[in-house]
Amino acid sequence: MTNCKTCNEPIEYAYTSAYGGDYFSSCNICDWHNEGDEHTMIKQGLTLEELIEHKKRLNKLYKDIHSNAIKTEHWTRLNILREIMDELLTTEE
Repeated sequence: MTNCKTCNEPIEYAYTSAYGGDYFSSCNICDWHNEGDEHTMIKQGLTLEELIEHKKRLNKLYKDIHSNAIKTEHWTRLNILREIMDELLTTEE
């Protein structure tokens, strides 16, 4: 299996139903697909302002899901989201 040159995650391959053994390839992390016009990749070196805006959006999403959480899977998703949000934080030493 081949890895993405940008994020080093495995590239996914799926055979098409077309004659000749054609296949699609894509990277789930970088969101590119060989049929697309552009080759997207993960941003590196985000500014503090960009990180803050992403964190604000995550906070809003968390609050929205929390206010509507009823089922166990909702709480599981909230825990996953909280883990992601916590990865953006550090403690002052």
